[in-house]
Amino acid sequence: GGGGMRRATTTSRTVDHRLGEMEGTLWTRLAEYHVRAGDFEVARSVYEEALDGITRVRDFSLVFDAYVKFEEGVIEALMELMEEEEEE
Repeated sequence: GGGGMRRATTTSRTVDHRLGEMEGTLWTRLAEYHVRAGDFEVARSVYEEALDGITRVRDFSLVFDAYVKFEEGVIEALMELMEEEEEE
């Protein structure tokens, strides 16, 4: 009956608590997955959602640093494209 549901809720709370310590890492990995897949807008959304919801300073710093590196990479790629177009 309902015992399974109660157990699932308790488990998810335990997981949430444990994951809380890794929150920044998980958000960053999720964003990096989308970067590798070429989904830059989705990656940007993940970084922004993370920065909006994270409460620990350490996690915020981790995600913020990764987000800055991501944006620097995007800018570098755009500049390289512009240089290539100028050479043609």
